[in-house]
Amino acid sequence: MKKILVLSLILSAFAFNSNAQITGGSDARTTPNKEVVSKDYLFKNGFLLDGIVSTGDLTGFAVRIGNRWNFGSHDAFRLGVQAIWARIGIYGGSLDGVYYYDGNYYSESYSRTYVTIAPVNVGFVGTMKFNENVGIEAGLNLGYNIAIDLEGDIFEDEYYDSGYESTSSGVLINPEVKFRYKKFAVGLDFALMPFYHGTETLIGVSAGFRF
Repeated sequence: MKKILVLSLILSAFAFNSNAQITGGSDARTTPNKEVVSKDYLFKNGFLLDGIVSTGDLTGFAVRIGNRWNFGSHDAFRLGVQAIWARIGIYGGSLDGVYYYDGNYYSESYSRTYVTIAPVNVGFVGTMKFNENVGIEAGLNLGYNIAIDLEGDIFEDEYYDSGYESTSSGVLINPEVKFRYKKFAVGLDFALMPFYHGTETLIGVSAGFRF
């Protein structure tokens, strides 16, 4: 009887130990290690949206929308291209004009208000990454620009006609530098923008996101 009891205890202990090993092994097999993947904010391709406040002889505000594509596999620096689908702004200020009257030319200051539209500009950009969230960008955008004078022709009456046109166009040259933190960026924006009276240099501050 004692032998049977001892044998029963030994078998029970063996069975318990085997079950514990099987259960532990099953848990280990069904709980794989999860790999943490960090987001690449600096080199991410995507949609961009910027607001720009500029000043110069003219002062105003513009909105810029586009897309960015980066290339390469370097960990700290990459080049890319961007398509600016539209840069739309409104600018105003006092300018010097020249008009003709009674055989003579005269100069006079006048206030103007313009709406500018730059459709489908293209650009190049370089991005330097300091860490996973912080970096700096420098780029150049080029393209066609239209300036519309909201106040129409100036210095035009029965005595003289300046020949001024309400709509003018030309090439917009737009260098920019941005400091980026994740999706958000602030920077400096320089625009050489054509108007009927000549090219204006506008210096501005930009702020925006890339999605």
